[in-house]
Amino acid sequence: NNILELVFQDLDKYLNESTEGAILFSMGSVIQSSSFPPAKRQAIMDVFAELPVRVVMKWEDDTLLGKPDNVRLSKWLPQRDILAHPKIVAFMGHGGLLSTSEAVYCGIPMVLIPMFGDQPNNVAQLAASGVAVKLAYNEITKETVLKALRAVLYDSRYRESVKLLSERFRGRPMSPLDTAV
Repeated sequence: NNILELVFQDLDKYLNESTEGAILFSMGSVIQSSSFPPAKRQAIMDVFAELPVRVVMKWEDDTLLGKPDNVRLSKWLPQRDILAHPKIVAFMGHGGLLSTSEAVYCGIPMVLIPMFGDQPNNVAQLAASGVAVKLAYNEITKETVLKALRAVLYDSRYRESVKLLSERFRGRPMSPLDTAV
């Protein structure tokens, strides 16, 4: 318990000290970010280095070549807690239902890289709703990542759309448990 508490305190301090906000990057529990080819990883790192925000990144290896100073790595992250942090300004992920539901609930705009399963449909729906930008895995370059992140960070329509969707999601007449029952 004490170790977990220290991790939370350290992460909270890291996020709170970000003057421009922070991005959460996580490809979930099945897809490992560390399996991305070097050119794609470097393109993402180059963009992170160029942006004035901090990044918290789920990364499964002990090191990441080319990691900029504004990126904090962790093999495990309390994703829901991080998304709820007031300094989080964007989420990059794979578009899975749980991750996107958490981001919508927290009102966080997204850049999503769909890989398989339900992800392409989830991402298409979220992009059509104006709360996310789809980034095709095969099209990851520094330019495409930068364009996608700049859109969700600096075009207020994404933040406004996700806040509205979050309000609708939270304002359901019955709780999810009652709905399921």
